[in-house]
Amino acid sequence: MVTVNEIAKICGVSRTTVLRALNDQGRVSKQTREQILTVANDAGYRPNLLARSLNKGRTMSIGVIANSVNNHVFAESLDAINRETQKRGYSLSISLQQRDPISEIHCIQEMADRKVEGLLLSPVNQGAKYEAFLQKLGMPIVCLGNWVSDALSSVMVDEKHAAQEALRLLAGKGYRRLVFVCPPLEDAGQLNIYSHEQRLAGVELERACFEEVLVIGHSDYLQALSHQLFSSPQRTAVLCSGDIYALSVLRWAKSSGKQIPRDFGVMGFDDISVLDYIDPPLSTVSTNVDGIARVAVSHLMAMIEDPSLPPQRMYLNYRIIDRASL
Repeated sequence: MVTVNEIAKICGVSRTTVLRALNDQGRVSKQTREQILTVANDAGYRPNLLARSLNKGRTMSIGVIANSVNNHVFAESLDAINRETQKRGYSLSISLQQRDPISEIHCIQEMADRKVEGLLLSPVNQGAKYEAFLQKLGMPIVCLGNWVSDALSSVMVDEKHAAQEALRLLAGKGYRRLVFVCPPLEDAGQLNIYSHEQRLAGVELERACFEEVLVIGHSDYLQALSHQLFSSPQRTAVLCSGDIYALSVLRWAKSSGKQIPRDFGVMGFDDISVLDYIDPPLSTVSTNVDGIARVAVSHLMAMIEDPSLPPQRMYLNYRIIDRASL
């Protein structure tokens, strides 16, 4: 395997110049950097992460804590997180808290014991005590798609405005009755469901667009739908606070002999990749999962390099996707 010194000899530059180019640290001309990167790639160069860690007195690792690999949003976020951290020469430590607040605390403490340099977190805990616990860790932390407090950085989309825009689309298509399916609401006060609460807030702000608005906030939503969906002659749309719930509604509709969107419309949230294989194609709100992951990693790295950076609440663009289910 080629070494830094060998790359320097091939390119006719110093070892320091090669290291600057490989680590994207500036003070290297664009032409020289491109030459070095080309030579390194063609020769199969791989950085010695152990040596780098020892030289810098650092672990060169970051922690990621989320609820489950069965969560499609987390799985897609993890792919983007892995790509971005690899670019920067960092490794990942991953823990799953299974939506258990106590487990999440244990996972975070274990990450701190491993001396990870920063933490990406999709929190299920909330409140002042939790905020104080995280701040006492003394490491950079970025929350993905959720919020704890403005004392901690977070990257998300404006869920409330996204829900409002989704409802305007539904009203514009002639739907006069809305059923909002949001099972996480049953965990309000026990788990951090900030993003879903913001979606509900958006629904409430646009309530006047519809003659009737029903909210189903529990996990037995399919049974509730079967009782309420056709209790009115008004044209009805079902907005689900998550594509996974919308997919269950589509499956239930098919098994019940209903046709979408003839009998009622269905729309989800998140735009998970499995939607590419669904018929009819599901309308949804893209919550920019890949973009959130990439920006979160970038911001975490900046905080690692400069601990004086203040926390930020960053909102990225979302996108309303109108497909055949409406």
